[in-house]
Amino acid sequence: MIKRFAKKNQRAAKSEHGQSLAEMAITFPLLLLLLIAAFELAQAFTVYIGMINAAREGAVYATLHPELRNEADLKNCSIDQEICTSYVDRIKAEAIALGLDVDDNLTITPPTIRPNDVGKNCPITTTVTYSLTTFTSGINLPLVGRFGLPSSYRIQYGVSMPIREANTYDPVACP
Repeated sequence: MIKRFAKKNQRAAKSEHGQSLAEMAITFPLLLLLLIAAFELAQAFTVYIGMINAAREGAVYATLHPELRNEADLKNCSIDQEICTSYVDRIKAEAIALGLDVDDNLTITPPTIRPNDVGKNCPITTTVTYSLTTFTSGINLPLVGRFGLPSSYRIQYGVSMPIREANTYDPVACP
């Protein structure tokens, strides 16, 4: 009886040779794709957090220098060039702290105030945009492409803060 059981197990074991290898061959690419997608999402989230910090830093500086709201071009300032340069440098410093390429991928817009709120000392808004290209941006798989992932991410964040020197801030006039 024991010999029969042993022979039966040997036959079953022979028929299962390579089963785990086949299972691994099927699941490994899927696990690898999930890992790459998670890594790409983590990169995008890290840049998003950095853009939040950069926009906040710019907004804090803009609230201290509300004359920036009238600027159309930060490189050729009509007001004191040092104020414009300092505004841009503060935002860039936050992005550089994350190791981001600020020269080609970072766009800083001049601080704005809503058109109807000029003169009411309403909140001033700073917007920062970053174009993120990840290490997988050039990868295109046959038949499936990029699985719906974009080749680059446009990450934008804007922050509004009340002008700090405004003693006449009216929350009803500036909703």
